[in-house]
Order: sequence, then structure tokens, then C-alpha cells
Amino acid sequence: MALESQQRRAAIEETERKRKLAEERERERQRAADEEDRRRKQAAEDDAKKRAAEDAEKQRLAAQAEAQRQAAAEAERRRLAVVEAEKQRLAAAEAEKQRVAALAAAEAEKTRLAAEQRLKRRAQVLSSTQQLDFVREIQMFLREHNCYAGEVTGKAEDVKPGLETLRQTDATAPVVNLVSSTLGEAEDWLDWMDQHKQQICPGPSIEERRARERQRKIDEETAAREQEQKRQREAALQRQRDEERAAREEEQQRQREAARQRQREEEKAAREEESRQERAAARRRQREQEQAAAREEARQARREAAARRSRSSGGDSGGGSRRSSGCGGGVSIRVPSF
Repeated sequence: MALESQQRRAAIEETERKRKLAEERERERQRAADEEDRRRKQAAEDDAKKRAAEDAEKQRLAAQAEAQRQAAAEAERRRLAVVEAEKQRLAAAEAEKQRVAALAAAEAEKTRLAAEQRLKRRAQVLSSTQQLDFVREIQMFLREHNCYAGEVTGKAEDVKPGLETLRQTDATAPVVNLVSSTLGEAEDWLDWMDQHKQQICPGPSIEERRARERQRKIDEETAAREQEQKRQREAALQRQRDEERAAREEEQQRQREAARQRQREEEKAAREEESRQERAAARRRQREQEQAAAREEARQARREAAARRSRSSGGDSGGGSRRSSGCGGGVSIRVPSF
């Protein structure tokens, strides 16, 4: 009995020693597991922080690239606007240069054509009506200067004696063809008559002859005034029409300018709206990226928590089922699990 009692005490002591050793090992294993969990958690946190930093850096770089792209687009737009403005300025300058050259050429051509026209006009032969009026002008001049006393008939044969009398008194009188005069001859004769206002041939004074013509001239002047009044009324009506047309054109020009101004304002508003939409889209993309990163981080945290729970439940089930057997006597003792 004593031997059996000693063996039982030795078995109990051995069992207690093994239990304590197992408890120490379990505590060491638990500390190692806790340290491993802490290390994995710290690594996961560091990895999450690293990914968040990388995502933030990517977002920052994307935002910076977008800002640079927008700045480059704006710079390119401004450059193109400057180039277009310069092209328009050069085109306007070239158009103005061509316009001035065209005006100068047109003025030179006008002067040349006027000189040619004057030469052609002076070489033109008077029509029968013009020739008749011209001869009458000569007759009136000769009669006014006491070189002709007949009626104003416009006939060449009636004027010849008066011209001979005039040339006998003033040899500077121009020679003229009374039957078929040119316009140049008529102009030269009329210019010469304008230069000779004093009486040329002897006889009654110019005042006396003018007195006889006064009534006739009054009638002619009255008719001329009426004609001039009619012409002035027509000119006033034409000026009124021109002013109305100019006012309409000015109003149309003002409306076109207003339309162009509205178009420029609408284009500016459209550009600002497009820029605002681009900025809003960039902010939405950034928010979506942040939300995606947050969801990914939450999924990673859930996976890590599930892994920890799985490891923890596996360790508990293994420790609870462990049994210890005695060294002798067939005695078995259940070792409690901790």
C-alpha cells in the first residue's frame, strides 16, 4: 500500500509538473500568437496606411495632371486666340492696304478717264440744238456789246456781220465755226465772253441795252427760281430718304453689333459652364476614388477580423481536447485546458 501510495503521489506530482509545463507552454504559445496577431495587425495597418498614402498620392498626381491639362488647354486656347487676333489684324491691315491702293488706283484711273473724257468732250461736235443755242449766245453777246442789232435767231448768216464788226474792234476774239462747232470751241468762246464785261463795239451803252433786256431776264429768273425751288424740294426729299436709309442702316449695324456681343457673352458663359462641369466631374471622380478606397479598406479590415476570429476559434478547440496519460498503474488524469 505504501508503495502504491508513493507511486500515486509520484504520478500526481509528475502530472502536476506536466500540467504546469503545459500551462507555461500554452502561455508562451498564447503570447507568441498575441505577438503575431499584433504584428500582423500592425503590418495590416501599415499596409493600409501605405495604400491610402499611395491612393492619396495618385489622386494628388491625377488632380495635378488634370490641373496641368486644363492650364495647358487654357494656355493653348489663349495662344490660338492671340494667333487668330493677329491673323485678323494682319488680314485687316492687308485689306486696308489693298483698299487704299485700290482707292489710289481708282483715283488715278478717274483722273485719267476725266482727262480723256475732257479731251473727247471738247472734240465732240455740238448737236443741232446745242449749235443753235451756242449761236444764240454769241448773238446775245454781240447785241449786248453793240456789235449786233438784229434779233436772236440762232442763224449763222445773221451772226457773221456782227462777228466781223467785233473782230475789227477786238482782234483777240476767238475764231469759231458757226455751222459745226466743237464743244471745246464753244467753251473757249464762252470763257472769252466771261472775261469781257465792258462794251466793245461803239453805239448805245450797255446799260441802255441791258434795260431793254431786264424784263425778259426777270421772267427767265422767275422761271429759274421756280425750277430751283422744285429742284430744292426734290433734293430735300432725297436727303430725307437718304437720312432715313442711313438711320435704318445704323440701326441694323447696332443690332448686328448687339447680336455679336450677345454671341460673345453666350460663348463665354458656355466656356465657363464647361469649365465648371469639368471641375465638378473631377471632384466627383475624386470622391468616388476616396469612397472606393474606404470600401476596400473596410473589406480588408473585415477579412483580417474574420481571419483573427478563425485563428482564435481554431486554437481554443485544439487546447480543449488535449488529454494527458499517467506513467504507470493505468491511471489517467484529464488535464484541464486554459
